[in-house]
Amino acid sequence: MEYKRQRVHFGWRDLKRRRNGPEVWVLRYRETLADGSKRVPSLIVGSIEKYPTESRARTASMSLLLSINQGKTRGSSCTVRRSD
Repeated sequence: MEYKRQRVHFGWRDLKRRRNGPEVWVLRYRETLADGSKRVPSLIVGSIEKYPTESRARTASMSLLLSINQGKTRGSSCTVRRSD
């Protein structure tokens, strides 16, 4: 039997300094493109005033992660053998 392993993004959060205004939490994740190269896109979660701790920013970024992971199947196939 051959199954395709499901891979999902968990991402990580960074604080990004801004020229004007408060720092913002940014969600970053790795993405493999069709040609095999990789990139690290980022999405703004919210300001440090709105989410003062990383745990609050993590909670807020969960909906972004769900939309990123929706409908994406990645990984390689693997063979599963049953032993009787």
